[in-house]
Amino acid sequence: MRLGMALALLAWLPLPAAAESEDSSEASHELVEVHYEVTVTARRQEERLLDVPVTIAPLTEEDLDRYSIVTLPEAAKLVPNFFVFHEGSGNGSSIYLRGIGSSPISAAFDQSVAINVDGVVVNIGRFIHNAYMDMDQIEVLKGPQSLYFGKSASAGVISVTTNDPSFEPEMEATAGYETEHNQRYLDFVLSGPVTDTLSARLAVGDRKASRLFENLAPGVRHRYRGEQALNARLTLLWEPNLDFRARLKYSIRNTTTTAPTAAPRKSAPTAKCNPPPFRRPPSRWRCFQAWMTAS
Repeated sequence: MRLGMALALLAWLPLPAAAESEDSSEASHELVEVHYEVTVTARRQEERLLDVPVTIAPLTEEDLDRYSIVTLPEAAKLVPNFFVFHEGSGNGSSIYLRGIGSSPISAAFDQSVAINVDGVVVNIGRFIHNAYMDMDQIEVLKGPQSLYFGKSASAGVISVTTNDPSFEPEMEATAGYETEHNQRYLDFVLSGPVTDTLSARLAVGDRKASRLFENLAPGVRHRYRGEQALNARLTLLWEPNLDFRARLKYSIRNTTTTAPTAAPRKSAPTAKCNPPPFRRPPSRWRCFQAWMTAS
């Protein structure tokens, strides 16, 4: 009798486990079915990331918002083997992808890593200072991309897609403060229809950081270097019919940088006065871009 009860218990105990395994398998199937696809447009057409025969590191709009990315040097921190540096002379930047890049000595040299902004390819290093705000997606194509972007893209391409106007009213404002570089930022986006066939989008951003770089040399009075930038972009989209659309983008960036100043020099005993301390005035750099595409 006891043996029969024990066998009955052994036969009855695995039933819930089997039921749980069936439920977990069904749940796992449901989790597999719930997924999203990343669409890339760097090759002049919409393609699934899995179908593109190119090594691409995409940063979607959700990624850009999550990590508060508004510049290419910030985006480079999320992509392996991708480095973007500011330079004070020449073409204004050094971009390296998989260890291949170009020297910032001369502004006349084309970068080995091309920059593609909304379908317009530029090889000027100072384009890293452009107004990269209100972005839709960043795609980093690794390896030679001469077929679509010319022979200058020998190391790769940075493809940046900004948001287009919508025919629905839209307004967005973002503010924040970052403690490491003592940086505060404010972004404002306004989009909506102008007429039945014309829509506009205005994006404005203001950023100020006082501790971007630190000078560790002795005798420096103000060790930190700061930067203040005012960015603006106006986008017009004209769609008279379903077969034609024209898009015009105009962006402007005004940047002011400050450099550390040296401490006053000690005068010799015979000198009548101390020489004035070395001071470097703030440098200003303005950038204007405008381009139009039609399809």
